[in-house]
Amino acid sequence: MENLANALARLKRFDESAALMKDVLAQRRAVLGGDNRLVARTSVNIATLLTASGRLDEAQAAFAEALPRFERAYGPEHPDAVHSVYAYGVLRFKQHDYVEAERLFARHWRSR
Repeated sequence: MENLANALARLKRFDESAALMKDVLAQRRAVLGGDNRLVARTSVNIATLLTASGRLDEAQAAFAEALPRFERAYGPEHPDAVHSVYAYGVLRFKQHDYVEAERLFARHWRSR
């Protein structure tokens, strides 16, 4: 189902994609628990999707929850965790929080 949600996002059908991803996340949490890698990845995907769709306040809340979970599951130096830090920086830049965006971009750069 997450693949379908990703396809919908690429078609810019963000509302459908977000609803489907949230269903996937709920199912994975119920079956796998909160700190599972798939749960962490889906959480970051939702945050990134919300950023792309312009729902920036929702995206910030999603990243605040998802990024620590992702880093616990994969480790902060994992390439996907590093990319997630960059994606969060993009969100903060779009929100005009340039100080936080710079901090996140610098963290991304140091981890590469």
